[in-house]
Order: sequence, then C-alpha cells, then structure tokens
Amino acid sequence: MTLKIDGAIFDLDGTVMDSSYAWAHYVSRYLRSRGVSAPPAEADAAAAPMSLHEVARYCMRCGAPGTEQENADGINAQVEPYYRSEVQPRPGAEAFLRGLRADGVAVCLATSTDRFLVETALRRCGLLDCFDRIFTCTEVGYNKTSPRIFEAARDFMGTAAGRTAVFEDASFAVASAKEAGFLAIGVRNGQPAADEAAIRSRADLFLGTFEGAQAFFSR
Repeated sequence: MTLKIDGAIFDLDGTVMDSSYAWAHYVSRYLRSRGVSAPPAEADAAAAPMSLHEVARYCMRCGAPGTEQENADGINAQVEPYYRSEVQPRPGAEAFLRGLRADGVAVCLATSTDRFLVETALRRCGLLDCFDRIFTCTEVGYNKTSPRIFEAARDFMGTAAGRTAVFEDASFAVASAKEAGFLAIGVRNGQPAADEAAIRSRADLFLGTFEGAQAFFSR
C-alpha cells in the first residue's frame, strides 16, 4: 500500500517522541502533590483525551487548590524536567520526518502538550526544524476528540484532508481524524492490546515503527 499525501500532521507524545512515560499516572501524581490523598481510581484514564486546561479543571473538581491556570502550570512543572533533559525521538522518526520534507510534503505537529515543553524537547533533540508549524490544543482551544487541531494544521498547509496523513498513537485521536476525512495513521507505542486493536480498526494504516515507513507514502 502506498498513500499519496501532500501534508502530514504528527502527534508528539508517544508518536514522534518517546515521552509517554513522562505522563504515566500524571494526574494522580499531581493530585497527591496538591494534598489530595485519595485521587479517583479513574483519574488518569478520564484525563487521557483532555486538553491541559480541561485536566486542570478536573483536578480542581477533585480537590486540588488554586486557580485553573495555577493547576495547569503545576502540571507542566511536574513534567518539564523530562522535556528539558530526558525524552528522546522514537527510532526512525527523524529520518522519516526529514524524508517527507525532502519529498515536498508539508509537515506540522499537533499536540496536547504546551508549546514551551514541545519546543524545549524538539530543540534539544535537533528536530525543531522538521516542522513547518506547531499547533497545540491549548492554543486551538479543543482537545483531540475534535478534529479542530488537525483542521487548523491542514488549513495552514493548504492541503486537502484526503491527501493529509495524521499520525497518532491514541484511538480517540485516530477516530476524530478519520471521521473528518483525513488519512488516519496509527502508530504503535506499547499500547495495551485492546487499544492497539481499536486503533487498527479505525486507521487507514498502522505503523509498528517509523523505520522504513517512507515506503508507504509518496506525493
């Protein structure tokens, strides 16, 4: 299978960067740090599709003190050390990104992570110039259960949805991209088997790795 594309939109965490571990149980960890001794058992799963400010409001409902912005800043502060010094690109990601750009494909990033963290990690790893533009859920105002962030990136690139590939490791994001007419590309990142099966059932293509992935795409 070879997909014809003019544009590509990549998720960051768990897709371009091996950074999912930085967010593991982050809501329950944050709530405990703010004095909530018994966070809801479903807290981390409930927050998975949320934008940062939605998570901040959720944490406030769970008893975290402070304003929405203070809680958003606190969550960012909890994960910032990982982005400043630890997280690395997924194997093959840089070569794939640079290969697409060399073929004339427009490339954007669409992420739930706030811009300063994104730019910090990408700059440190030498990937910042791989993207024509970065879009964040905070700035667009929608999480990825809506296709708005993908549509904003597509509008910027000037590409048709059916010739724009969206690379995602979360089933809800794959679903929203697919429903909006994009080419939905699922990416393995060690998801539970049920999650991977859900992604495979919705995606136009599923990639186990970025190594050799360029063979599946052309202009």
